[in-house]
Amino acid sequence: MRQIFVLGCTHFDDARILEYTGDFGELIRPGFKDIKAMNEFIGDNWNSVVKPKDIVYHLGDVGSGRCEVLHRLNGRKRLILGNHDDGKDPDLQRVFQKIMVWRMFPEIDVVLTHVPIIIPQKAKYDFNIHAHLHQNPSPTPYHINASVECMRYTPVPIEVLLEKRKKEIQEIKNDKDAEKV
Repeated sequence: MRQIFVLGCTHFDDARILEYTGDFGELIRPGFKDIKAMNEFIGDNWNSVVKPKDIVYHLGDVGSGRCEVLHRLNGRKRLILGNHDDGKDPDLQRVFQKIMVWRMFPEIDVVLTHVPIIIPQKAKYDFNIHAHLHQNPSPTPYHINASVECMRYTPVPIEVLLEKRKKEIQEIKNDKDAEKV
């Protein structure tokens, strides 16, 4: 059976990502000796879980469309544009079947974006799966950060992320109800 995966902020072939630091000066991607090692690690992880017929939504900041690893990745790839992506890049257009700004799945109550968005009260979705924040937490329990740093550098099935988050939210509600007693 075909699965739908998500992952964002790979920054393939972008050596600057190895120099980025978090709020406390720590490297956000420690342990990679160079950009080639990072590309290969993400590529190997990707291909270890994604089958050729699976769909992968890359949630932006893909990196260079010329990256050799990107062309070897399994699955039918779709790109949600990030702030570092050029949707008119012919290399990205060759790699990705579709390039879009966002993707809504009302049947499972989720919208996919690059940056976290405000969820209106009457929205056709309850959850926003996004990237952009790298290792930083999402703004609310109804946002899920799918940046590679939060996903162990591996695409994750969309339904697994949603089920895990729904359980976490239910536990929070149960704890609050228990405090009232």
